Amino acid sequence: MTAVTGAIETPVRPRGVVVDAIAAYRSQFRRIALTAVAVYVPLGFFEAYLVDVGKGYFDHHDGALAALLFAAVLLFTSLSFAGDAIFAGFLDAAVGEEYHGHPHRHFGDVIRHLPYRRLIIANVVLGALIAGGSLALLVPGIVAFTLFCLVGPLVNIERLNVRSAFRRSFRLVRPVFPVAALIVTLPVLLEHEVAHALQVWAERSYGLKAVVDGLLAAGVYSVVGMIEVTLAYVLISRDSANRDPR
Repeated sequence: MTAVTGAIETPVRPRGVVVDAIAAYRSQFRRIALTAVAVYVPLGFFEAYLVDVGKGYFDHHDGALAALLFAAVLLFTSLSFAGDAIFAGFLDAAVGEEYHGHPHRHFGDVIRHLPYRRLIIANVVLGALIAGGSLALLVPGIVAFTLFCLVGPLVNIERLNVRSAFRRSFRLVRPVFPVAALIVTLPVLLEHEVAHALQVWAERSYGLKAVVDGLLAAGVYSVVGMIEVTLAYVLISRDSANRDPR
């Protein structure tokens, strides 16, 4: 609900959001691709290694060694969350620079100032909500993801805490739910299917798995992420205009 009675809400055009996101991706392709490779190739390699080592390990080794492997898995999981946070934060910065006049920041500057703890907690909470909804039916999980798909970008862009980011995402997305479902949720579902198929195909080779993860990040995750971030900026601007119309 807008703060000013009678304010006319600007429609959100899916095609416009996608076109702007792809234009930003093309403009900064080199930076995005290099960042994707730097983050996801090492993560892909170690994921394949741990999966391979972990198969049957607990059944054939004593408790101490199994505990060490479990600790390694937990460490890798934390690194994966941090990697996702780094890449998401970089995409937020790329869109901000491209369309909103934000100053150019080098990769090192971006990663130094990311709110890692809040991003990781938000990712875990969102995953739990989606999983909980999907246990009953697939639809509640999809609805939960759509309503809260902007939590990560909002934590980065507006520096919100986790609870505020969830409330803000719900409030921004709810009026444009079909648009978010079309240009964010549907591509994410397709992305997961493509990624899963390629990763299963490549999982027997550590190197191949690493290369596949890097290419997926550079060519698939990046585009979907740019659309998500662009939508976040559009909805933030729309909300600001509705609150303070000129």
